[in-house]
Amino acid sequence: MKGIASFRRYFQNSFRKRLFGAFLLCSLIPLLLSLLILFSAFRGSRKEQVDKEGRESLKLIRESIIEEGDSITLALQELSDSVELKRALSEERKERAEVNRLLFSLTEGLRDTVRFDIYDKEGNLRYSTAPYLESYSLPTDWGILQRATRADSPVYESSEGSDSRSRLFQIAVRIKSQREAGNKETTGYALASLEEEAFRKLLSGKYGVQNGILLLSSYWRPVYSENILLPTELLSTLREEFLRGNPLEDPAGEFIYTVAPIEDMGLYLILRQEKPISKNMDFLMLLLLFLSILFGAALSFLMGFMMSRRLFTPIERLRSAMREVTLDHLDVRLRESEDELGELAGRFNRMTEALAENRRALLLNQETLLKNQKELNEAQIRMLQAQLNPHFLGNTLDAMKWM
Repeated sequence: MKGIASFRRYFQNSFRKRLFGAFLLCSLIPLLLSLLILFSAFRGSRKEQVDKEGRESLKLIRESIIEEGDSITLALQELSDSVELKRALSEERKERAEVNRLLFSLTEGLRDTVRFDIYDKEGNLRYSTAPYLESYSLPTDWGILQRATRADSPVYESSEGSDSRSRLFQIAVRIKSQREAGNKETTGYALASLEEEAFRKLLSGKYGVQNGILLLSSYWRPVYSENILLPTELLSTLREEFLRGNPLEDPAGEFIYTVAPIEDMGLYLILRQEKPISKNMDFLMLLLLFLSILFGAALSFLMGFMMSRRLFTPIERLRSAMREVTLDHLDVRLRESEDELGELAGRFNRMTEALAENRRALLLNQETLLKNQKELNEAQIRMLQAQLNPHFLGNTLDAMKWM
């Protein structure tokens, strides 16, 4: 409180200081507000730009995965509806060449990145687009074939994989018997498998070199990743924040995450981007903001001082002239101009001229009065001298004698 009182007293004791303070505030406040608004606007626009880029990248990736999934599903549906394939699976005929020709024909344009397999109702591998046909079987009482048996639509299953030969994502369709319409008997299964290379080709160039992409299962377990490796704890945290609808950031504050679900396929896409403004950039911007404020304050101080001095100079001259007038120096004059201060100076000059004229008139009147008083005194002295002459004195004595 004492500091505030001293500060007020410092400015209240001088009009020039108040004028300087007013100029300083009028220049500093807009400067500070402008810098803060620009700083906030830059950060906001940068964040909005990064968010927009992230949403557009995720949208492109999601559309690519869905389009690829639709193409694979359509091929599987055509395979499951093929009469030749049903006959080959149900009658166990050895028409391998015809079935392979059909298989390769229906999967044209997809088998470069997707592997298609045909299993019989016991889960034994019968046909495949793989370069070689291996002896392989899948259980039908659990897993993706069991789910396909119970479903009338394609089923999806994702799994973790670490090498390029791992089957990261699979789509299965049940092949029904052709005996009767509406028959639910299973003849076999058509299965499509996407390996790591398929996702690499599918997602290449769609998310930015500096970013990372992560494909998760419905349980938020990693299926495929590029340029990103997240610990389980961070994935759990991101999932909780995503379900709450909060912005996704890592604890270190270096990256932001955007999530896009693919509901039909049971997948989640996570795009990791660098924060719009990194810690180093944020520090440099704050330093630049501080230096700008410091430079602006110094410039405002200098300009305020110069402007207050320039505006206060005529007032200071008027103040000095009034001090001279109090010392009985009525010959002081101020330079007149066309502004308000010049008008005030002109009135001051006319006032001093009037004072000087009145003074001269007063002095002249005083001289006249002194002269008249002197003449009156001389007349009185002559009258007294006349009363003291011998004739007047003799008459006075005679009068006293007869008394």
